[in-house]
Amino acid sequence: MEQLLEDYYAEGSDEFIHFVDGYGTGRDDTAIESIILKLYNFARSYPWQDEWFASALSLYDIDSEEAFENNLAVRYLKDYVFRRLNDYYKKYEVYKAMCDEVDGPKQYKEAITDDSNAISLMLGSNTFNDLAKRVRLMSFTALGRKKVADVSEEKKAYIKDGRDDFKNFLTKTLKVDIKFICYDKVLFSIF
Repeated sequence: MEQLLEDYYAEGSDEFIHFVDGYGTGRDDTAIESIILKLYNFARSYPWQDEWFASALSLYDIDSEEAFENNLAVRYLKDYVFRRLNDYYKKYEVYKAMCDEVDGPKQYKEAITDDSNAISLMLGSNTFNDLAKRVRLMSFTALGRKKVADVSEEKKAYIKDGRDDFKNFLTKTLKVDIKFICYDKVLFSIF
């Protein structure tokens, strides 16, 4: 494997350099080797390896925004993100109601409402590109820090933990792990 990669480095093709830039993780080629071995093992598990490679590569044969939106991987990712956002939206409805309770953290209501509105806006996206742009533009209002008498610490912690979970989904899973981008920037990392 090491010699194979050295040969490709020596050749210096734009495609290989783009691959290394996109999937390399630093000083060594461990991540790249892992991707190559995964592809090799997947292909070996099919009786017609060339057809499998052609099918796998067709996912990246995107020459227009319409082809991008209709791409199987993009549709799957969009469906996954919408399901997760819908779950978070339902949780935020509970959080808002908790803020309005007698012992609820009313100081959190503004931030929770802002998050809920942003989730609603993301769920209203018609295209993956719109969704990706709204995800990238999402920012979080700070939770209110004002001391309020007779507020349930359990409710505060429950809402804060739920919000932190959503923030991690948005900032780590979508913006980092999936590298949430649009058609004009090409696809996302699947490895």
